[in-house]
Amino acid sequence: MKSIRLLIFGVLCAGLGILAPQVRAQTDRTYLSTADSTEERMGTFPQRIGWVNDYEKLLTANEIAELTTIIRNHQQLTGDEIAIVTTKSFAPYHDLGGYGKDLATVWGIGKSKKDKGLMIMLSKTKGEIQFVPGDGLKGTLTDTLLNQLIDNKMIGSLQKELFGDALIAGTKEIIRILESH
Repeated sequence: MKSIRLLIFGVLCAGLGILAPQVRAQTDRTYLSTADSTEERMGTFPQRIGWVNDYEKLLTANEIAELTTIIRNHQQLTGDEIAIVTTKSFAPYHDLGGYGKDLATVWGIGKSKKDKGLMIMLSKTKGEIQFVPGDGLKGTLTDTLLNQLIDNKMIGSLQKELFGDALIAGTKEIIRILESH
């Protein structure tokens, strides 16, 4: 799976605790040296909880349940797999996209033959959001489309730190796009 990086760099405003994002898309990767293989880093990944993996504790139980239902229903209809991960850290990686790419591989998101998976990675601590589509979804989920999705469906909620609202709106829009193709 080639990583498509969509980053929202956040700066916590002094005293306000508000995420002030800027959006940038790029296709380069800057993770660990090529000497480090996925197999060597497998111990660095958390165990998968389900379709929604809120390791940063940003979501309510109701938001997790709603996202899980939306994703499960889409997966049953299309076979596409979507996993959401919130994380404070992606060490020893240098970027969230590289971490998400290898995490998707280790977790088997998208099934190896069709590679119709999508990792939605969010780190409040690092101020980043990253979409990592598998090869089978890249023709539909382009950099441009994903940037527009962030701008139109997610940025307002992210700025207000309504992470569940942002992920629900973004996930619903991605599923709408995928099911219309």
